[in-house]
Amino acid sequence: MTEFELLVGADVFWARAAGDIHRARRRLYVQAMTFEGDIAGGKVAAAITASPAVDRRVLVDDYSRFTVSDRSVHSLSGRLDPKLREEVRATDAMFRGLIRAGGRVRLTNPIGPLMANYPARNHKKLIVADDVAYIGGINFSDHNFAWHDFMLRLEGDATAALLAADFEATFAGAPRAWRHDMDDLSLLSLD
Repeated sequence: MTEFELLVGADVFWARAAGDIHRARRRLYVQAMTFEGDIAGGKVAAAITASPAVDRRVLVDDYSRFTVSDRSVHSLSGRLDPKLREEVRATDAMFRGLIRAGGRVRLTNPIGPLMANYPARNHKKLIVADDVAYIGGINFSDHNFAWHDFMLRLEGDATAALLAADFEATFAGAPRAWRHDMDDLSLLSLD
């Protein structure tokens, strides 16, 4: 049986998720479309780094190499904005720090040549911390934490195992669409 908890707002979500991340021992999987080296992203990265989980992995959509704080990093204005350039450097340093701390970081869903795949983004926001999972709409950046959005906390080993398998397939470069119906829950995932 899966237990559900709706968490509205980034502060409520993060207070709950930070505790689950801290308690994870086996696996900690984190996936987001946007994960930036600002205050909110830094909190998430620090929690991943400090987690005692043996298997710590992060997946971020390739979008984050091209768009930071909802701004194009390769546009003329983006290239000339020192504050944006600093956030781009901080984001890169954050990911390097996660790797140095023993985490594995991958980009998913490549933009492709001439940004041909730019519209086809992977919008998943997922955390799997042992037998607890989070899905919903909150990315890991200051501007996303400021939005009125939500995450759904799902507790149960079968549900966490399904979402962990989805993460692992995407991490391996083989995302797939699937649907799984349980007594109390139907989960759908698009590739």
